[in-house]
Formats: sequence, structure tokens, C-alpha cells
Amino acid sequence: MRDGQTKGQTTGARSFEERVLAALADLQTRFTGFENRLAALEAKQYDTKPIWERALAEILEVKDEMRRGFRVLNADLFNIRTEQ
Repeated sequence: MRDGQTKGQTTGARSFEERVLAALADLQTRFTGFENRLAALEAKQYDTKPIWERALAEILEVKDEMRRGFRVLNADLFNIRTEQ
């Protein structure tokens, strides 16, 4: 205390403990915000998993269809060569 001030005369000044508690409350609020944003990002990541699974299934289906098409094409070419 300076110049004859007493505890009761410090208007507007918060105690050290009050400032620390306020800073901790602010950190807790910010940390909760970060947790919420992280949870939202993780949820988006999991939301894309079904999309990729469907895309992979469709790719495998197209690959299978192409194999069948090439088998038919090879058989036709073999028959043409055999006939000639």
C-alpha cells in the first residue's frame, strides 16, 4: 500500500487471488472452446469415412466389370483368330 492507503481504500483493484482465479476461469473457457472445435473436426473426419467406403466399393465394382469386359474381348479376339 502506498501513501497511506489501506485495504478498504483500494477501489477497483482486485486482489492477486481474484486476478489468478479470473485468469484460470478465462483459460478454462478457452480450453473448453478448443475441445469443442476439436470434437467438431473429429466428427467431420468420421463423417467422410462412409463416403470413402462407398467410393472404394464402386471402384472395386468398376474394376470387376472391366475384368469381365476384357475376358469377353479376349474370347472374341481368340474366336476371330481361330476362324481365320
